[in-house]
Amino acid sequence: MAREYPKRPTLKAVADRAGVSLATVDRVLNQRSNVNQHTRERVLTAMAALSGNIGHTAAVPFSRAEKTLHYGFVMESGIAFIQSIQTAIAQAENSLTGLNVRLHSYTMPPIFNLPAFLQLLRQAAAENDGLILVCREDPAIAACVNQIISEGIPIVCLTNDLSDIAHLGYVGVNHVSAGRTAGHFMGHYIGDREGEIVLVVSAPFRSQYERELGFRRILREEFPNLTIRESLNNCDRDEESYQNLSELFRNGIKPLGVYNLAGGNVGVAKAIEEAGWTGDIVFIGHELNADSYTLLANKQAHVIIDQDLQTETMTAVCTLLHHHGVVHQAPSLVPATPIITIRENIGMQTQPGSTPLFFRM
Repeated sequence: MAREYPKRPTLKAVADRAGVSLATVDRVLNQRSNVNQHTRERVLTAMAALSGNIGHTAAVPFSRAEKTLHYGFVMESGIAFIQSIQTAIAQAENSLTGLNVRLHSYTMPPIFNLPAFLQLLRQAAAENDGLILVCREDPAIAACVNQIISEGIPIVCLTNDLSDIAHLGYVGVNHVSAGRTAGHFMGHYIGDREGEIVLVVSAPFRSQYERELGFRRILREEFPNLTIRESLNNCDRDEESYQNLSELFRNGIKPLGVYNLAGGNVGVAKAIEEAGWTGDIVFIGHELNADSYTLLANKQAHVIIDQDLQTETMTAVCTLLHHHGVVHQAPSLVPATPIITIRENIGMQTQPGSTPLFFRM
């Protein structure tokens, strides 16, 4: 029999779930001002989860799986980003207690190897009832994914979509919007000065393609005083970020800004600091974690563009659960809005590692 979420949660329950004060919950529910938008969304989502309303509207019944369902997260990305996802996976599994669902992680070593990754994909497919992927674009990966899907294993892409695959869908942010947001802040921080911007990239992730597309387009449309000099590849590693930027700086090049589309934010900040240019070079990056949080607090980064990994991870799992008839209403897969964090609002954000899980079933 389908079970309904409990109704009418107390303010304290909502506050505990969202990780905020009772006063904040009261301000949100009574539509008062002085509440950060991200905090407001956390409170509303916590209220929805406790009330049984995804999207704050419709009740979502669920059933316990008749057999144990195993879902595998197959991931290759920067070390810090994978650690953040693994934290979200652990919290998601904790909230699935009683539904007869198990979550498993499959990760690559820091140095990517295509044959090894394809083997990892096939292994995960053989051991699970569904897969959630975080990986780069590659024709061989797309072919392998489609073969796995044709064999009856449903797949969802998390944080980074793949082209030309028959998956259930993509869960993550609108990365073109994220890139345009980065360009907007870059242009406004720099002002009327004319000069160059350095892009730092890593692997051929679709998310990075889309970020760069949005960034280049808004610079072209609104900030013609800024040009992009070149892209430096950092392999999502701090060491490469530091070495490549330091070499560029030693060659006498001082850009007005650095936009890191990938991981490795600490290495970028270290290179800028050792050159003596902290504060002079506008630094915008992605992924709010313990390291980037510190960079913002210490004025070593200007803007960090983030995404809600916990909600996204749970949405990806719920998409598979809906496919298997456990969740009776399909989650919305509309790409989310990027989360913007600057030094002036980090006190309104929950420090990475302590954010509560938004959905509890």
